[in-house]
Amino acid sequence: MYLPDLGSHDAAPRLREVSEPAVSRGADRLVFQSGGGWPEAPRRGGGWCGRAAWTILRPAWFSQNFSEDLFLEPLRLGEVRLPAGDGREPFLVRRRYPAHPLFRRLDPQLSGGTLHASTDGGATFTARATNLPAGRLTAVPGTAGDLWIADGAKGLLHSTDGGRTFTTLGAVQSASALGFGKAAPGASYQALYLIGTVKDVTGVLRSTDQGATWLRVNDDAHKWGSIGGTGVVTGDPDTYGRVNVGTSGRGLEYGDPS
Repeated sequence: MYLPDLGSHDAAPRLREVSEPAVSRGADRLVFQSGGGWPEAPRRGGGWCGRAAWTILRPAWFSQNFSEDLFLEPLRLGEVRLPAGDGREPFLVRRRYPAHPLFRRLDPQLSGGTLHASTDGGATFTARATNLPAGRLTAVPGTAGDLWIADGAKGLLHSTDGGRTFTTLGAVQSASALGFGKAAPGASYQALYLIGTVKDVTGVLRSTDQGATWLRVNDDAHKWGSIGGTGVVTGDPDTYGRVNVGTSGRGLEYGDPS
């Protein structure tokens, strides 16, 4: 969470809007990035975060935007000047991990890739599946062992046993990216959102039955350049039907069912 001035008079209510829902859903550690107001931040932090542990990172160099302070005059002259050289920056080291297995792909751009899994919080990894095609590996939030691989022209693969076996969805001809969102009313499985091609229909598509059927949710007037292969997509975890698309150069778009 980033707020320009952690010491400002309205910092507490603004931060509570984010921290209270996060804590109510089980978050026990919060990290904030400070752009200013650092002397006041530690003293006020407890009131923002409730019972959750918290920390604040402050970058060694920070500017809110390019329209003020040291950037303004160079920009008026048609220049952009940025600081350079070595410096120290803070980093967060995560030491606590969820109980469910962690997964990673090695050499994700190579055919014959290997899926590695960890059951000890990432301390060690062992090979779980080999000879996997190149693609983007995603895990269904909140469902242990439920994995998908969007594999470009080779389609979409699904595993429900932690990656030990994968099944290819026959209807999906290509899959550039896959994301998840709130389940449809009456459904128990999260909605799937795909950038790809299904039965010769290319675009952003949604499935409410684990990929058995798909509905295109964009149209020919909203293709946003070449999102295939470079775009990203995800649904909204709280609002069914809302989809977010990263267009790789044309901004971030979102849409709701009409």
